[in-house]
Amino acid sequence: MTAPVKLQNHQFVLYASIFGNYRNEEQGLGEQLERFNKYDVALFLFTDSKTISNITGWNVVRMESGESVHGIPAHRVCIKELKFVGHETIRNYRYRIHVDTYTGQLKRLHTALQNGLLDYVRCHPSKALFVEKHPLRTTIEQEVNTLKRSAALQPRATLNKWDAHLKPMYSTLNRVHLPALWFWVLDTRHDSFVHKWASIYDTLLEWGIWRDQIVYSYALKNVHGEVEHIDHNATMACPDTGQMDV
Repeated sequence: MTAPVKLQNHQFVLYASIFGNYRNEEQGLGEQLERFNKYDVALFLFTDSKTISNITGWNVVRMESGESVHGIPAHRVCIKELKFVGHETIRNYRYRIHVDTYTGQLKRLHTALQNGLLDYVRCHPSKALFVEKHPLRTTIEQEVNTLKRSAALQPRATLNKWDAHLKPMYSTLNRVHLPALWFWVLDTRHDSFVHKWASIYDTLLEWGIWRDQIVYSYALKNVHGEVEHIDHNATMACPDTGQMDV
């Protein structure tokens, strides 16, 4: 880990990860991440990169990606664990914001923050997860069927086994709206939800699944009432009757 940035008494932590640099995400990443320095959040980047230099305002945590598990590439295993289980360096923060390190996703989160995301989250303490709906598909079944056309995104043999396991449950699981997991906010005071959220990682490893969208509805089917769907382009004001949770 680089020399740590002095942290304020933040409730929110924003974190991202980059392992392998398979899509050349490192290019221009520092400049993009520094745009978030103006918000009242602690900032962490987890990476196996030896070339990323210090990023102003960010704590860069260097770690090895480990080994592959049940056919899931090692870098994916590491990223999924960070997303759904977290890391010891961020466990004292109440609200976790995760964002993918692609330009479009970073821009979406930046817009959401400009539109009042932090206050909106504090105004809805009964909700555990704040996430956008998937722009193209609404159900887990649709997502599974889409992945059947792309073995590069999910090996077909594993997908077929998962599809067969889900078939008796699709009528129930399809009631859970498919999310776009490019960024989200998790309120860790919802213990039961956080436990089920972490179970996404366990299920991914158990079944050899690469794509978390096809596990989300399965893991959260009994707690999806605690999910608040947001729109990064919309102004996110506190409701007139709401009270900000501090």
